[in-house]
Amino acid sequence: MKEAGITKDTPDPHHGKIERDENGEATGLLRESAKDLVYHIMPPYSFEEFYEGLQLVLDECIRLGLTSIHASMVSPTEFKAMQALKRERKLGIRVAVHLSGRDEGMVEGAIAAGIETPFGDEWLKITEAEWVFDTSTSGRTAAYYEPYVGEPENTGILLYDQDDIEKRVLMTHKAGIRVGLDGVGDRGIDRSLDAIEKALKAYPRDDHRHRIEHCCYVTPAIQDRLLKLDVIDASATGFLHDLGDAYKANRGAEAMKYMWPHRTLIDRGIPAPGHSDASICDANPWLAIYSMVTRKTSSGDVLYAAEGVEPVEAIKAYSIDGAYAAWEEDIKGTVEVGKLADLVVVDRDPLSIKHDDLNKVTTLMTVIDGKIAYKR
Repeated sequence: MKEAGITKDTPDPHHGKIERDENGEATGLLRESAKDLVYHIMPPYSFEEFYEGLQLVLDECIRLGLTSIHASMVSPTEFKAMQALKRERKLGIRVAVHLSGRDEGMVEGAIAAGIETPFGDEWLKITEAEWVFDTSTSGRTAAYYEPYVGEPENTGILLYDQDDIEKRVLMTHKAGIRVGLDGVGDRGIDRSLDAIEKALKAYPRDDHRHRIEHCCYVTPAIQDRLLKLDVIDASATGFLHDLGDAYKANRGAEAMKYMWPHRTLIDRGIPAPGHSDASICDANPWLAIYSMVTRKTSSGDVLYAAEGVEPVEAIKAYSIDGAYAAWEEDIKGTVEVGKLADLVVVDRDPLSIKHDDLNKVTTLMTVIDGKIAYKR
């Protein structure tokens, strides 16, 4: 804090907050854009550091039984490392890249180059440009219409002005690049859908597959808008397991009725692939699948059991729906003739075991492109 020059007199930045004690002194907790006050004095990861670390992360994903991942907010350095691993035949796992809207010039450069999504091959493919517009319910910054429990003045923070995010979405959509906006609270999701709706009205396009990333608090009104606009609910199912207790504490038990409401989403025909947002949550998909079925958090608390789904439906969210969300349903998502030879062998039948044992499912073998990538 001293190195960054943050003092009692430092004002809160736009779209951020410096937490302070009763004397007005900064406590060290920086929320959302306030983090930028210290980021500028932190040395960035080098290409070499990310290249080495990425291999470790991808190896862990393969060990967990993942054959494809969607990589969020990929910076230029990170994308270069992915390309280097691919050239050297070390990538090992299939990656759908979300270009980082936070890295100024990255999306604009892709547009200037004439890139449209999806762009790439079955190993490394640009599938969207993503902006972190809304943020964290567990951190009490996600944007809601109603205030947080115990904080009547706090309804969260959006990280862009509305006219700014609308210009970015319009520019990207017009260029033929799919848009992903992080929307967590109902206000954040609605403002994200407002931007997408304006872009679609200006430049109508079928099968755009724009996404709301995380899309946690999905009220009936938001469900209607997702259907009307044909937007994918890229659901943060991993949050239910790892962060569900914090969500309940911060938003109240009644709000859990519309938090990741997968039973309703499936019944209404809203595409809702699951994800972990690793390293925010554990990358193990079976923890999220367990919670989608049982509606249990890591502590065992049940968050509105009526929104639980069947095991096969939860598995579909991590296979068929994930493939659809990357325009890859013709080559992956199911094991059948003519599709990529990617599959996983697990230690028990997830369709016949007790639902409470789904979090114990373990990967015995991961096969990618017809080759054994991991064997226990």
